[in-house]
Amino acid sequence: MPVNRPSRPDDGDVLLRQLDCAVFQVLHATREANGQPAYDMGLGAFQQGEPVAPSSSFRGRSHVQLALRNPACVLGWILPPGEKFMTPDEAQDAAKRLAALRPARKPRVRATPAPK
Repeated sequence: MPVNRPSRPDDGDVLLRQLDCAVFQVLHATREANGQPAYDMGLGAFQQGEPVAPSSSFRGRSHVQLALRNPACVLGWILPPGEKFMTPDEAQDAAKRLAALRPARKPRVRATPAPK
């Protein structure tokens, strides 16, 4: 059974949410198995960080997250004033730089030979 766990020893907000993710994966699989339509998006509000004032419910890092499952729901983007979209070359360069920052994965090894 997956568990939610801290991302580091001083993580008081328990940021790694494998259990929460598994719950939603089961929800989607159950809906699919029952012939129900998939959800296009999920939304969640998260309280994180220290209270912004004594006895406040607002916290310093509270936020809303969207989990988009259907990219067709995106109708457009809003850019801050003065910003612009990346060119295809800039996007490709950014993707290469991001890939270089990711740790290399160990190769997958099967315990038994794959069936032929």
